[in-house]
Amino acid sequence: MMRASLILALTIGALGCTPWYAKYGIKSESQLTDPAYKHRLKPAVLSPSADAYHAIQALEKMGQPAVPVLVLGLGNAFEYHRRYAAGVLGQIASPEAVPALLAALSDPDDEVRLLAIEALKQIGDRRQEVLDALAAVGADDPEKDVRAAAKVTRQVLLIGGTKNGPRAGKVGSRAPKGAIVAVFDIEDGGLGANPETLNQLTDYLTTRLTQVGGLRVIPREQIRKRLVQQRAQSYKSCYQRECQIEIGKALAAQQSVATRLLRVGGRCAVASQIYDLKTEAAEAAASVKTACFGEALFEAIDRVVDQLFGGAK
Repeated sequence: MMRASLILALTIGALGCTPWYAKYGIKSESQLTDPAYKHRLKPAVLSPSADAYHAIQALEKMGQPAVPVLVLGLGNAFEYHRRYAAGVLGQIASPEAVPALLAALSDPDDEVRLLAIEALKQIGDRRQEVLDALAAVGADDPEKDVRAAAKVTRQVLLIGGTKNGPRAGKVGSRAPKGAIVAVFDIEDGGLGANPETLNQLTDYLTTRLTQVGGLRVIPREQIRKRLVQQRAQSYKSCYQRECQIEIGKALAAQQSVATRLLRVGGRCAVASQIYDLKTEAAEAAASVKTACFGEALFEAIDRVVDQLFGGAK
């Protein structure tokens, strides 16, 4: 039902007519990004329609002053909007968001919980209540990836990873030059890209990881052959974490890289995770919001690789 309402809202919005924000008492684009009007967006942030996406996008541009309204997005009924809100709060990295992010550690959606953990890591709050909450998630969360992320984040905070210190998620010391890495095909998580585009993006990602990170990347053809051998059938993409870890180990890789293209409304994102194949835990992650066309996606991959290896965003 919520998906249907989102699709309907997007369809109506595409027809033009009155701007979406007019119903919230905002009269212009300039007011839409003015922190003085942020409270007018409260109903929009809680809406299950596309209004929530647009409101969170506008609040993101306001930055720190918008946090009291942005945290309301973590209570949206639609998980995609909660994910977007959690991701934006991580980018702003304001301590004011910590209570809401701690509550989001119990969200029913595992991606929301992962994004909340990442946001807490970016904020760098080392108070005992944060460490205790992460310890509880690391021990009890039903999802292995979430447990692993909570443990890594807690460790980062304990050793002093803060907003003003080494940025969590960069893997320069965890991915030494010469490390052997299996880079798996980029997964289309809603963009609707054609296979050739996905193939080109994966090739580009592989090249950039070699250039920027100095990694030794296993040729994609070797990955395909291993999949055929282990599945005894024609090559199929391997997107599940368990599959990628199994194949990576079989190829004697030290790490694997999993990347997804995501789409919500008219905006897209590129999200990558690096897994340590010995511990089977996610070591680092990076995500970049982008437009949904070819050139912008290539630029987003550049920014993701820069994030992972400590470059400029």
